[in-house]
Amino acid sequence: MATNNRSVVTPSLGNILIVDDDPIAVRFLANILKDNGYTVRVALNAELTFKTLTAKLPDLILLDVKLPDVNGFEICRQLQAVERYRLIPIIFISALEDTADKVRGFQVGGIDYITKPFAPEEVLARVKTHLTACFTQEQLVITNKQLQQQIVKHEQAKNELYQLQAFYATILENIVDGVWVTDKNDYIYYANHGMEIIAGLSSQHITGIRLLLDLPEETIKFFRPYYLEAKDTLKPVYYDKVAVKTPVGRPSYQSGWLIPLKKNGEFNGMICTVADVTERKLTADEIKRYQMHLEELVAERTVELNNANNRLKQEITERKRTERALRESEEKFRRIYAESPLGIALYDSEGQLLNINQSCLKIFGLTTADQAKDFNLFEDFAIPTAMLKPLYQGNTIRYETLFDCNRIKTLNPTSKSESIYLDILITLLNLNETETTVSGYLVQLIDITERKQNETLLKQAKETAESANQAKSEFLANISHEIRTPLNAIIGFSELLASLIMDRNQAGYLDSIQSAGKSLLTLINDVLDLSKIEAGRLEIQYEPTNLYTIFNELKQIFALKIAEKNLEFIIDIDDTLPPILLIDETRLRQVLLNLVGNALKFTDEGYIKLSVRPIYQAEYPQQIDLILAVADTGIGIPPGQQQMIFESFRQQDGQSTRKYGGTGLGLAITKRLVEMMNGRISVSSCVGAGSVFEIILSAVQVEPVENTVDLTESVIDLRQIWFETATVLVVDKIESHRQPISEWLSQVNLEVIEATNGQQALLLAQRHHPDLILMDINLPDMNGYETTQQLKTNPVTLDIPVIALTDSITLDAELMAHQAHFDGYLYKPINIYDLFKMLSQYLKYIKKTYIDLIPQVQLKNIAIENRAKLPELISELNQIVPTWQQLSRVMEMEAITHFADQIAQLGEIYQVLYLVHYGEKLCHLTQTFDITNLNKVLSEFPKMVAQLKAIV
Repeated sequence: MATNNRSVVTPSLGNILIVDDDPIAVRFLANILKDNGYTVRVALNAELTFKTLTAKLPDLILLDVKLPDVNGFEICRQLQAVERYRLIPIIFISALEDTADKVRGFQVGGIDYITKPFAPEEVLARVKTHLTACFTQEQLVITNKQLQQQIVKHEQAKNELYQLQAFYATILENIVDGVWVTDKNDYIYYANHGMEIIAGLSSQHITGIRLLLDLPEETIKFFRPYYLEAKDTLKPVYYDKVAVKTPVGRPSYQSGWLIPLKKNGEFNGMICTVADVTERKLTADEIKRYQMHLEELVAERTVELNNANNRLKQEITERKRTERALRESEEKFRRIYAESPLGIALYDSEGQLLNINQSCLKIFGLTTADQAKDFNLFEDFAIPTAMLKPLYQGNTIRYETLFDCNRIKTLNPTSKSESIYLDILITLLNLNETETTVSGYLVQLIDITERKQNETLLKQAKETAESANQAKSEFLANISHEIRTPLNAIIGFSELLASLIMDRNQAGYLDSIQSAGKSLLTLINDVLDLSKIEAGRLEIQYEPTNLYTIFNELKQIFALKIAEKNLEFIIDIDDTLPPILLIDETRLRQVLLNLVGNALKFTDEGYIKLSVRPIYQAEYPQQIDLILAVADTGIGIPPGQQQMIFESFRQQDGQSTRKYGGTGLGLAITKRLVEMMNGRISVSSCVGAGSVFEIILSAVQVEPVENTVDLTESVIDLRQIWFETATVLVVDKIESHRQPISEWLSQVNLEVIEATNGQQALLLAQRHHPDLILMDINLPDMNGYETTQQLKTNPVTLDIPVIALTDSITLDAELMAHQAHFDGYLYKPINIYDLFKMLSQYLKYIKKTYIDLIPQVQLKNIAIENRAKLPELISELNQIVPTWQQLSRVMEMEAITHFADQIAQLGEIYQVLYLVHYGEKLCHLTQTFDITNLNKVLSEFPKMVAQLKAIV
């Protein structure tokens, strides 16, 4: 069991984490566990599980096998991979009793498996059993750790004892004096090296000698009284210059101590130190002979002392000179103290005032030190309790406090009457290592009342600014909703009309409407993105991302405009680029769309190049620095304006807004997004030669390929999607919002049913059980969040994917959609590309060729009156079949363009829209020199003619 950040608790109480998306099961488990004294927390999915674990580790986890995002086995595997979570016991819960599932649960690290429906006694028994086992194991670990610590301490003490013994042995063996030790029977059992030298015998010959019996008689005669005295009194006895003979008969004078050893108050042996003072005794005799000579030396020394006395007088004179300089220095410091602009006061050890300078008096509005005599350091200056101990330990403390001058106003009418803020610094005086008390305190004060007032004004100004910013955010949210509602209809219906109108002038008008609508939508999104960034509400969402998918999408998105301007779009990807990186896919795509879009806008000839390369760091093999560069051969940017273009609402000087458009927000948002992704952006440019925008994203995590999708899958052309028969429920109160979606879906083989409010949606979902639901958030009576929550709690509709439709991007739509159990979300105005991309994640589809889609999608758009002219149209098409045959053999671009124009003109004349589209497709492929797809589309011409003949 993990013990990183919790204390050990008894088995009767524990912290249980329930991970289950079934509210009934969660409620049941929570109630029985809480009723039995357990603390319960709940997580509905994997993401909330890891967030809950980050806050506090549980004692046990009840983990459901089947969860909406990641199954329980995978969550368990991920927990086992993290050391911090590895010891948390996990019991799997499931409605399935499959033995394979149980075995898999134990294999990934589970300790038990409980099947639904739950038996309260079983749940409590298993929880209690596993908690008890884990707690017991944890106590054993703690006890074992304590025992190990005691063993280590014992070994340390043992080693220290050995070291001490060795130390003393070394001392004994190396001292000049001799040392011998007897037992309680007076036998010598130890003699050091010094004793060997004094006795003239080795230690082997000395040990075993019995004192008072085996020594020479003269030695015993002089030594016996001292030995017996020490033995009888059990007190140390000193002997000095005892004349003895060594065991070898050598005369010697010895001094030393006899120290009795005691055990239980009785004699247990003797330690004897022996110093051979024979030479010292002889030296003393010699000293006497030199006494007269010393007296002569004393006389000479007297002369020397007189000389030293004269030198001392000179030193005293110098000392007086030094003291005078010290007094002058002290006077200078006193003047500094008195005239300092800083308030300074001295207090004794009891906190009573000793001295105070004028600046300090001025702070309180006083004029003389006598008026401040009643100030007490500890009573009047509110020293924080937590700072008293550091102060007494000799540390300088500093704090701020509010001083109420009304306390001294009654005694000193001249003092200030209002409260003042003080910045106080207190230093302990005359504290040294030999003293246990202090002599006083030095207090320095600064009146910071004005600063505090300014801080209050600053805080009020900040609150006013935040209030204004909140009002701005609310205004942007409201204006976004009001603009997006009609814009949704404008863009939606204009996209529908684009598939119906064949007149080129009308198509041009419609294209202008679409461009204006998209420009307005881009402006709204830019303003709201900038607002969210400034408010700190835009978060970077890191997830495994296939960068090749983004690059292919960019190529597809800009292909038409690149062809229209006859430019070359080059994508240069380094071969060592990892296929999968942990990055915010949405924000990276937004940044690249902006940079490539700008390059396309300001480039009329040449090329646009997107380069991507990684930089690997040897010490961090799982991280790279990702470098992306967008280069163009456009108009360029003057050096003095290359930083200005990254500012909000700023554009290059002299830039034609009529020609190039824009609001000056794109690059500002791009720069901030790059910085939020731990990166930086720079530009290098030369006027008339083009620009290079370079992005460096630091420490990007490399993800393993085996856990990701197939990297070879290319971007799906959503225009080629044909869904298998399915039903979609569209819920929106506004008909102009529902109608474009219904038309789009009906063109790709999807049946649509519509609802205008939440109650109607619940009823239709229950009755028809659609394959997918598109749910508007702003519904009358019951909003989209509430409706979806009811759908997800109904067993009949629980499994239906629900996609949120919202026009409020100032809120954290992703978080709210997740909390309401939405399976996805789309922003209004709905983009057909985004819509089909979302549907393709939940509905089965097939990928058809351009011609395969014509009968289902386009033939129903041929009016009845125009169908009568189809034989004439077929005759016209038969006449150009020879031309097609020749083009199939020789791919001549100019001839294919002429052939495509003929097809498109026939489509306009006979009001057959898909012929117009076929001709435009051929023109586009010739302009982009896409030989592979050009050959494929050209080969489908006979099939298209045959389908027309089948209608006739």
